Amino acid sequence: MLLMPPTPLGPLNAGCRRSWAVVLACLALYTLGFLIWRPVVITVADEKAYVHQAWAFARGEITVPTRMPFTHEVVRTLPSHYPAGTSLLQAPLVLAGGWRAAFLLSLLSVIGTTLLLAGCATRGGRLCSRCCS
Repeated sequence: MLLMPPTPLGPLNAGCRRSWAVVLACLALYTLGFLIWRPVVITVADEKAYVHQAWAFARGEITVPTRMPFTHEVVRTLPSHYPAGTSLLQAPLVLAGGWRAAFLLSLLSVIGTTLLLAGCATRGGRLCSRCCS
């Protein structure tokens, strides 16, 4: 039997247990698919900017060396034009597992958000009020 989180109102009824089983099964399949077919290359300029900035933060830097195309001079520039929030969250993952670990933040975010919303729904929220009332 799957371990279901308790609610402040008491044990979960059969409808909520089924709902939690579906949520956890979907998360398990998503995680499995992510780990089997994980991203192995950066294909979008946005991804490159976030991961490059996370890589710089993981090394304790705010700027990175960049070679100017015509003068070949090396100058320090910002690695990304995006706000630093996502890259700061990715930095510990990049430090621990290299640039490919930056994508784990997406997986952890999906899992955390899904569990948070499912937990709110089972505590009498409007999303699941019929099965958890």
